[in-house]
Amino acid sequence: LGINYIESRLNVGLRVAIENLIFKNRGDVDEATFNAFSRFVNHHWPVLKKFNYSKRISDILDSVKSGLLSTFLDLAKPRLLIAGHDLKFIEDAVPELSEHFDIRFDKWQGHAIHDEVQSRECLEWAEYIWCEWLLGNAEWYAKHKKPHQRLVVRMHRMELARDHGSNMDIEKVDAVVAVSTYFIERMLEKYPNIPRYKARLMHNYVRVDDYDTTWHPDRLFTLGIIGVLPSRKGYKKALEILKELKSHDERFNLKVFGKRAEDLAWVAKNPTEMSYFAACQAYIEENGLQDSVDFVGHVDIKKELARQKVGYVLSVSDPDLDFPGPESFHLAIADGFSGGGVSLVLSWPGAEYVWPSSFIFDDADDIVSEVRSAVNKKDVFIDKSRRGCEFIKNTYSVNDFVGEVNETFLEVV
Repeated sequence: LGINYIESRLNVGLRVAIENLIFKNRGDVDEATFNAFSRFVNHHWPVLKKFNYSKRISDILDSVKSGLLSTFLDLAKPRLLIAGHDLKFIEDAVPELSEHFDIRFDKWQGHAIHDEVQSRECLEWAEYIWCEWLLGNAEWYAKHKKPHQRLVVRMHRMELARDHGSNMDIEKVDAVVAVSTYFIERMLEKYPNIPRYKARLMHNYVRVDDYDTTWHPDRLFTLGIIGVLPSRKGYKKALEILKELKSHDERFNLKVFGKRAEDLAWVAKNPTEMSYFAACQAYIEENGLQDSVDFVGHVDIKKELARQKVGYVLSVSDPDLDFPGPESFHLAIADGFSGGGVSLVLSWPGAEYVWPSSFIFDDADDIVSEVRSAVNKKDVFIDKSRRGCEFIKNTYSVNDFVGEVNETFLEVV
């Protein structure tokens, strides 16, 4: 019919193809495929150069014409904006995430405090948006995101004590992520506006190889608790476990990592909280534990667990069924195993979905028995630590986390 397809239809077809190379990007464009694409573009360039594309598409097309594979691969990464006030659970994964995404940050100063001018600039740039924490950041981005953008929000635990999830425009949110199976259900119970089909499970990740695991015989007698604030963390239970162990062997001691009650303003101003920690101090003095409890402070836990010779990390948080509820993941457990020790969990709802049952106990007496059973049994202790560490490597690796982030955006695009 004398119709030139290149002139009449390639304008749309090429734009759609490049958009799919961005939004369906699986990193599988090899050199041979790219070179064939480059030859095609160069052959038809007299026609293609007349097409009116956005700068985003034009930049990618220019890299193809120039035959610059590395430039093309960088430009074809989706633009991922990570927004939130505390990015400790994702920022460390940026090197691996950068293999799939071009990343920028919108770092908020608080749960709902931010530089709106900066946020709007970030919004203009972004194609994918990841809100870390279901707080004011999720509300703001759900309100302002554009139709072509995709928004994923990740919730941890504390958000269930607030109403941001109810106030968020869920129609504009493509997926809401929880960090444990139990907390998916807690999230859907707290926020019935979130439909189940938008709920996703994505555990935290742990870099096991970053920890010092140096062995020392004192590990068999040293307990650790990572974070005792607020009172729901169960500091008193840890002291009771220590007292019982010392009744059998005076060598047992407890290392306390993190801030003291008086160091955290909102705890220091809470009479109920301060009464609890005063009772803990009284318990220490009444039972002669002063020389057996050492406040280490806020330190690099990946190095200090070994340096402080901690063998057992205790997870003794309250099994609170009210909102926000018990621990959602409790990274301290992963710290214990990764740092060459053994983590012991006093059962809280949902722990069974996150951690092996062999390290979960129904009451404190069972934990005491578990610790006593390994006294002078280095091989038994090391085998348990190794099994816990292997579980983390196989279940909570950073590569698995990054793969899940990537697949989530590919699914909702």
